[in-house]
Amino acid sequence: MTWTPTVNRTPARRRAAARRRARVLDGAAFRARRRMTGRGRHRIFNAAEYRVYVNSDRPPQEGDAATETNGSLPYTTTATFGDGAHYVSLSWFNGVLDSGLLPIGAGGETYVRLDVSGGVGIDGPPKAPLDWRLERRSGGVVRMHAVYREESSTTRATFWAIAYSSDGSTPAGGSPDAVVAIPDQGLAVLQYDLPAVADGLTLRVRLQTVRGASYSEGSEVKSLVIDRTGPTAPLVLEAVEP
Repeated sequence: MTWTPTVNRTPARRRAAARRRARVLDGAAFRARRRMTGRGRHRIFNAAEYRVYVNSDRPPQEGDAATETNGSLPYTTTATFGDGAHYVSLSWFNGVLDSGLLPIGAGGETYVRLDVSGGVGIDGPPKAPLDWRLERRSGGVVRMHAVYREESSTTRATFWAIAYSSDGSTPAGGSPDAVVAIPDQGLAVLQYDLPAVADGLTLRVRLQTVRGASYSEGSEVKSLVIDRTGPTAPLVLEAVEP
């Protein structure tokens, strides 16, 4: 006959085994689990805050150091603004991650521009076009399409400012080669044909709006390679041998 020993698990022995397991769990592994729980509840991170960025030579950019911080909005900045143009941006820091610069401008810009003259706030430049594009036409012609809207009659632009080049240079801002009047109210739509350019050259175009001597900010240069034998050119008929 084979005899197999058995263990008599009495309540006292079960309690002793549980105490031994508890001592093991109270080591490094259990402490690490407690730390992870604390991080998940934001117990070791900085307090949430708004970050304010103030710059007087260009709009703030991602990575700039915050000028001021505050826990809530609205908030009155302590910065002072002398004569000239000033840019204010804002981001939200939740204690862990930063939101990046928020779209606080009237047109979705990541900044608000403040213009000061003689210690008094004045109107800034007009808004940039809402959208614009270039279209190839036959004969090396490029047609511009653009839209613009501004409700305020005091800040509304009065002209489209168009600068272009085909010699490899970049058209300068605030120095248009052509201007087109903008209606004084409602949605303005531009459709304008630029002079024909030779085949193979690259046409570069900058579009801004202007009011008086004040040009819109944030203008980009778009380019297009001229193809005078493109899809809008006349078809060439050729005889095909049977």
